[in-house]
Amino acid sequence: QRDPRGQVVRRLRRRALRGARLRRFDDAYFARLTDFVRAAGDRGMVVVLTLFNGSELTARDWHRSYYNPANNSSTDTTIVIQPTATPTPTFTNTPTRTSTQTPTNTQTPTNTLTPTPNPILVSHATWQGPPAQPNTRQQLPISLTLQLDSNLVNYPSQNTDASGFFTTSVSGLASGTYNWRVVGPKYLASCGTVALNSVRTDHEIGLVKVGDSNGDNTIGVADFNIVKGTFGKTLGDLGYDGRGDFTNDNSVTVSDFNLQKANFGQGGCPALIPAPTSTVTITPTNTATGVATNTATNPPTNTPTNTATLTRTNTPLLTVTPSNTSTATPTAAAGCGTSADYVIAQSTGVAIVPGTTDIGNHTDDGSTNIALPFTYNLYGQPFNSVNVSSNGKLEFTSNNEPGGFSNVCLPVATYNNVIFANWDDLYTGDTAGGQGIFTSVSGSAPNRIFNIEWRAAICCAAGAPTHNFEVRLYEGQNRFAIVYGAMATAGAGSTVGVQKGTGTQTTQFECNTGGLTSGLQLSFVQPATNYAVVTAPATLVPGITDTGNHTDDGVTNVALPFAYSLYDQSFTSMTVDSNGTMQFNSAYTNFTTSCLPNANYNFAILPLWVDQCTGPCTGTSCTGCGIYTSVSGSAPNRIFNVEWRTNYYNTTAALDYEVRLYEGQTHFDVIYSSLVDNGASKTIGVQRDAGTHSLQNQCGAGIPASGTLVRYTLTSCTGL
Repeated sequence: QRDPRGQVVRRLRRRALRGARLRRFDDAYFARLTDFVRAAGDRGMVVVLTLFNGSELTARDWHRSYYNPANNSSTDTTIVIQPTATPTPTFTNTPTRTSTQTPTNTQTPTNTLTPTPNPILVSHATWQGPPAQPNTRQQLPISLTLQLDSNLVNYPSQNTDASGFFTTSVSGLASGTYNWRVVGPKYLASCGTVALNSVRTDHEIGLVKVGDSNGDNTIGVADFNIVKGTFGKTLGDLGYDGRGDFTNDNSVTVSDFNLQKANFGQGGCPALIPAPTSTVTITPTNTATGVATNTATNPPTNTPTNTATLTRTNTPLLTVTPSNTSTATPTAAAGCGTSADYVIAQSTGVAIVPGTTDIGNHTDDGSTNIALPFTYNLYGQPFNSVNVSSNGKLEFTSNNEPGGFSNVCLPVATYNNVIFANWDDLYTGDTAGGQGIFTSVSGSAPNRIFNIEWRAAICCAAGAPTHNFEVRLYEGQNRFAIVYGAMATAGAGSTVGVQKGTGTQTTQFECNTGGLTSGLQLSFVQPATNYAVVTAPATLVPGITDTGNHTDDGVTNVALPFAYSLYDQSFTSMTVDSNGTMQFNSAYTNFTTSCLPNANYNFAILPLWVDQCTGPCTGTSCTGCGIYTSVSGSAPNRIFNVEWRTNYYNTTAALDYEVRLYEGQTHFDVIYSSLVDNGASKTIGVQRDAGTHSLQNQCGAGIPASGTLVRYTLTSCTGL
């Protein structure tokens, strides 16, 4: 049927769409588009338009944003912005016939369409390095990933504005608590959780740490060498490398070096992965078949398109009784954990901690056996004593003195479990000249450092020491450091490194090549795995046994019903804290929180570190409060449940959450049963030793959603 009105509209449509493949804002195009919409409106037609992706808009784009009301309506037409669905307008079509059979076609469009808001995520990041916000040097590219169960969405990189804000359109994502991860060039990845709603979600990312010059999500020697190679250069200079410019001032200076130094040895959050699950069948009746049941919160209305069976694979996310026969126990990746080779990080300007105890080694080619103040692990093997050689070695199993003065390159079969701090023909015999080997202990348990200092000379010179160096052994950690003071030969005739057994594994820094300068520190670290998190709905298993923790700012020691490994260390007991922490090698209690890593914690899980009471304290009697435990299942598949029932300090707001430790497995769960927010800053995450590795799930205000399970699973090796 020929319809002049339709012909006009079709003609206008062709005009409006001419040039629709826009590469940038085009005023002429939008003038044509406005004509088209106005012409359609004059004819009583409703027009549905999709204009822009909100993630591409910043404050300066407000004049052309579809959130701006000026772009959405006028007196003579209505524009409905609905990017995802095209609604069907409802018309009231009432034909009225007269006696002359002349139809009066009263076609009145009823604009009952309600614009569906495009949900957005408004995020704010503080970039470490550039001047304080607002500043144009804070306008940096950032990439965002969101993950909920098996749904993983990577968003295109965009720039933050001068105040650190960026907006992402999250249309198509259901409301819920998502894991997020952001990363920018030269910056470590940050991560956490965010509860998306259906309109606008404001999201604080916090400080994003800088120094990752080579983009491998760790800050180590390779990154330092990039800065070193371009130090002192500015944009335009030969050899200038912008990867070393962390302040965005087009130059590489001491400020950039100090920024990288502050974060040296740290790693960013690992990439998000879909939730690992076992074969779980989810039907609209919420009955899961297989090894898990999921009847807590997953109503059929949340999955309108999942009318078919959804099959997942791998480890069940909500397994009440995990089976070691069907679930593989996570193991460290090749080159990770206590079986890994040591890697070396270098730093300068480090001073020796003077030894105060003379071990009595004043000789040529002699060793002295000394007891260690704590058990120390070398390549994962525990030792309580060591043979200290005048020739610059710590032999944990072997003893090659006298006669061990002639150094060779590693490996060497006559040595067994050895740290070679400065293997050379040295002499410690002149006590009057100040020669000898001296020890001291820094810090307090469980974070002590045992310092072993050599004050020696090349054999067999008397007088003041010409070679001053020190080994530092760290309690509860798979690392050690060597610090060098005055070194007359700079190591030109020395071997420096570490060896496992009789040479099955070695890491050698140098062999007769020198480079040992005053202030140099070599940190030997075994790369470890780190944790990644996924979330799901769940309910906690109530604790039954009272641990006796009914206090304010107090800790209680709890024996574990089975050995449990956190990171790569096995433990048989732990300390629980009224302020919401679980510590395996420390007993720190403090109501003032900070972001991770925190050196006061040593192998710790922090389900909710914030000022809490488990007994009467200021502002609350805390009736029913405490920390309670229970055991689910039977060996070898037990789960140890540790439940906190607390009040915030000086309030009666009740909190209930739980940590679950799985026998024979290295993952653990945190279940948040009932939480309310008091506005205080809270820290959530997990930390290895005193902070060489950590995963921070939250640092700041806000709380996880009640009824949420967060599973922490070991992932691949993170390096230094």
